[in-house]
Amino acid sequence: MSTLGMDPGTAQNKDALRRFYSSRDPTRVKNVDPLFLRFDDDAILEACKTKYGTGPPGWNGEDDDVDDATSSEFKEGRSVRTQVAASD
Repeated sequence: MSTLGMDPGTAQNKDALRRFYSSRDPTRVKNVDPLFLRFDDDAILEACKTKYGTGPPGWNGEDDDVDDATSSEFKEGRSVRTQVAASD
């Protein structure tokens, strides 16, 4: 399926999901395009987190090695620690 005219974030998320499925559940790679036709990016991400405990690395352009279920808390904590360290 062509990504021409597609939101760049969605195209990036499709690639991330293909890589994720390639390593976790190769039989699902063929379902990536139909998933994005039926569901929005947020619903797909939440389904991955529910089924696999994490989302695809690279989702929305983020390059996380941290489990996505805790990544926002981790990033917020890191940001606060960085600010505190800079003010010392």
